[in-house]
Amino acid sequence: MMQAEQAIYTSCRQGIDGNASGFQNYSYSPHMHDWIAAGNGIGVMQSYTPPRRDDYPVLPTKDEAQSLYPRRWCFGPLTGPDGLYGMAVCSYIGRDYPEGSVRGGNFISHATALPTVQMDAYPCRFLASPSFLTWMDAETARRDERPALLEPLDIAPSDGITIDKVREFLDEDDHGDTAQLLLESLIADGDDGFSRKILINASEHDFALWIAAMQYALPVRQALTYGFSSYEYDPLRSPFHLIRVVDGMNGSIDSPALSYCDIFDIDAERFPGREYGEGLDGFADFIITMLRYSQDGLDSFHTFLDATSYAALDAQLVTAYDLYRVMMGSHPVTELDAGRIAACGEFALRYCTSSQRAAFARCLMDALTADEHPEAWCAAADDVLVPLVQDNGTLRTVLCNAAVQACADIITDDAGSQRLYRQVHAVGERLFSVAGGDLDGELFHAIDGEDLIGAKPAADISGAQPQRVPWTFDVYASMVTSVMFDQLDKGLRLPLGVPGGRMVAAFQGDVPAAVLRLIDTATAQPDFETGVAMADMLIDRWDTHLELIVMLSLLVIERRAAMNVEQAAVGALERVFAASSTEGRVYCCKALMADRRVDIVNRFADGLASRIDICDGAASARAVNDVCELCGQLGLPLPNAVSLAQQQAAISHLAALMQERKPDMTAVKQMLRTVGTQGARLPISGLNTDNQRQYLAAIAQPLAACVTDAVDVAAVQLTAVPTMFVQPYMRHVFAYVAVNNDAMNTLTLLALDAAMLDAEPQTGQAQVERFADIVGGDMTNNDDVRTNDLVKLVNDMKKKAKFVAHYEKSLGKRFPERPFTVAWGRIAAGLGPRQTGGVFGFFTRKRANQ
Repeated sequence: MMQAEQAIYTSCRQGIDGNASGFQNYSYSPHMHDWIAAGNGIGVMQSYTPPRRDDYPVLPTKDEAQSLYPRRWCFGPLTGPDGLYGMAVCSYIGRDYPEGSVRGGNFISHATALPTVQMDAYPCRFLASPSFLTWMDAETARRDERPALLEPLDIAPSDGITIDKVREFLDEDDHGDTAQLLLESLIADGDDGFSRKILINASEHDFALWIAAMQYALPVRQALTYGFSSYEYDPLRSPFHLIRVVDGMNGSIDSPALSYCDIFDIDAERFPGREYGEGLDGFADFIITMLRYSQDGLDSFHTFLDATSYAALDAQLVTAYDLYRVMMGSHPVTELDAGRIAACGEFALRYCTSSQRAAFARCLMDALTADEHPEAWCAAADDVLVPLVQDNGTLRTVLCNAAVQACADIITDDAGSQRLYRQVHAVGERLFSVAGGDLDGELFHAIDGEDLIGAKPAADISGAQPQRVPWTFDVYASMVTSVMFDQLDKGLRLPLGVPGGRMVAAFQGDVPAAVLRLIDTATAQPDFETGVAMADMLIDRWDTHLELIVMLSLLVIERRAAMNVEQAAVGALERVFAASSTEGRVYCCKALMADRRVDIVNRFADGLASRIDICDGAASARAVNDVCELCGQLGLPLPNAVSLAQQQAAISHLAALMQERKPDMTAVKQMLRTVGTQGARLPISGLNTDNQRQYLAAIAQPLAACVTDAVDVAAVQLTAVPTMFVQPYMRHVFAYVAVNNDAMNTLTLLALDAAMLDAEPQTGQAQVERFADIVGGDMTNNDDVRTNDLVKLVNDMKKKAKFVAHYEKSLGKRFPERPFTVAWGRIAAGLGPRQTGGVFGFFTRKRANQ
């Protein structure tokens, strides 16, 4: 028995709502009234249009109405706010209620409804239930009194629609094959974007059995998702999905209007020509086979599906079936492709219970740890497995432990597969990341590395090309790295500036021995290329912690490795040195010096000094400072490049001070002293000839901008470089001044230089003459110097006088007439045919006057 609310609808004189005579609710139970008022779709069960057949009487007798006209048994979910499931029978009465009426078309509808969640039995069991009214006599319909409210109806199941009857029915002819097609059509409805009604041309009895087969095939929840009707005058307008074909309905099964329906004409063996996927074919075959031959098998799948929250009737049933078979062990999970694995994972996460998700996760983990699989399959399995354990800490721990054990078994097995190891390690890493743990750290404690590294043949993952580093060495290095990083992240600090052996000893537990095992394996390789590859691999792994690179390099150096391996380590240490602050560089060098490798320290210091540009000291200030700090803290002599760059920077600074609008003379004097002090010991002689010339030009150019501003500045030419380089330096300064073609400035510098050179009592005039010959030749050979301007200034007595007066006023010194005349005379004599205007006559007259 199942209790439901009920309503009786017919054409009568008086209904319960007190309306005028005609079609109306004759009566209903109280709750049914509320549901109708709330807008639930009860009305779809309260209509009946008789079939159009010439052999049917217009005003049938009761026997004729009951036997000839088809009953409309219509069951299905109802639209509306209360989530109701409806069951009704509509029966044709024919003659309307008024006495003596010749009007036909009357019918009675006995409709029931109850909340779908209360529907715990297959609807097909209530087809032909004796609880439904199928007739109302004329006397009842003609009463003037308003009918009383109905009580809720206890609906009794019918005796004929049992699962055993269904099994007998499916054993007849090809009914089993037809049932499979019908189930596929029902499940696939709408998969092409168009909802197809299913029309079944069969007797009322057989139609009930076809409906029952579809319902018993799946759990009750799925059976409640669609509607069915034993008769609809206009199938295309019906809200029900599975409909029996009846002669006299609007349109025949051959009508073009019904061509969009899936038509099952059983006797004519006419079925839809649709093609279904392999998965749906397999599922439907399984369900119908279980329905026919194995109640236990059918119950098992129903129990699985009922345990989920999935309640729909669509192609996801195929995914549920895949998941069921995998969990039952009847279908290996490895035979599902990547797409079906992903679909199963999504279904499990959305609909399955925690225990079902755990069972599926274990299946995936067992497959991943047992054998090698294609990358796409493994990626799909990993993507499914991790979310399955997200909220199950106990399961996650179990699977993490399984990953550790599987990895340990593989790498300690002489025949262990690198590909399988990578496969298991990949999923293990993801599981540990969810748990906030570290797979490699756990592996490190689970295996003994003594006989592990280097034990396997050198073959890469594909087995096609040899690889230099045995894969087990790589694996062990990964474990050791993980544990080291963990200790560093937890606050362990390595001592700096000490040998590598003291650094590694700071690690806890088995880490020092493991690190030394890695280093010894690399340094002891008879094939130096393998040793280098091992060292490079460790460097790549540890490069996020520079102190580990230092430790590694020092350990390799201390182990007296083969030259190539040591070079790899030294190169790594050099990169750390170059990227570090002075403090870090000092630590590197102090450790090397403790290991008595001063040769490497000198190499590093020279490399640092090579960043200094001696011709641009200002730009090299940072490099100069770095070298000075390093050498100062290590007690090493400063490279020559330092003092050379510092002098260039000092002279540039002096020039900048002098070019200010109001020079700070205190700062100027300090800079003059600095230049003089540095110049005396400037190591120019250590440069080759070309570099000497370039350097002298570099320190001459800034001075040339201010050399004639003051006698003290001009005197810098004598102190900025060692004595042997004074005249070459003065030559470069003069050349920069002369090329600017400022005659007054050029002759001022000539006078200053001549005066300074002439100051030597014994050799002064000879130095002046030699200097004049050199700079005169430079000007003669330089087309950019306009020597005519110089000649004109000296030849013109008035201009010459103004020049002398300007010299004495601006510099505060008496004009050095004699040294200037000597110098200019040598220069003028060398100008030759480039000049005109009585140059030689001028000097002849000048000498005569003297």
